[in-house]
Amino acid sequence: MEEKIIIAIISAGLATLVNCLFQFINKLIDNHREDKKHAQENKNEYIEKKEKVYIATIDRLLQIRRGFDFTREMLFKNEKLQKTVESQNLSYAEVSAQLRLYSTDKIFNEYMRLFRFSCFSYAPESSPRLFEESKWAYDMQITLLARQMQEDLGYRKYNSEPDLITCPECGRIHDIVSTCSCGLTFSQLKEKANTALDQNDLNEASE
Repeated sequence: MEEKIIIAIISAGLATLVNCLFQFINKLIDNHREDKKHAQENKNEYIEKKEKVYIATIDRLLQIRRGFDFTREMLFKNEKLQKTVESQNLSYAEVSAQLRLYSTDKIFNEYMRLFRFSCFSYAPESSPRLFEESKWAYDMQITLLARQMQEDLGYRKYNSEPDLITCPECGRIHDIVSTCSCGLTFSQLKEKANTALDQNDLNEASE
């Protein structure tokens, strides 16, 4: 009789222990699942913020690029354009700081290199102006920067369409990173673009 009681007590204890063990394991699994969910939510939030910063950065550079085709005198004569530019300048005030926070060093440094050409945007008529070749080079650099941002965000794997550009040698439109049918390589294309922008820097310094 006593043996049956002892066996029953041991069985009940083992059942309780097994039940507690299963509850503990399930709790660990639930906690791991919850931590993974929070980590993914944080990652998605980070990517969303980075995407907004990258969009604002490209938009800022495009605004600078549009300004190459206008003088300060033209801007002052167009009240609507003037208000638009002033409003954009205010909204872009923190772009550099936000980009420094979210981007890679390579992307940030490239942005800062392109941003310094803002002195040519809506500049006075008497100030140095960008050559047409330099404007083309600036367009190309914006395209390349946007491509780097797409790769950083992981978007290139969802969109494999090429970024097209007009070849400065033969005028053919082709993928910006491919070798043109005229023989101009991507490295030569970048060198040509950098030379065009650097040449404007030299001319500005000599003025």
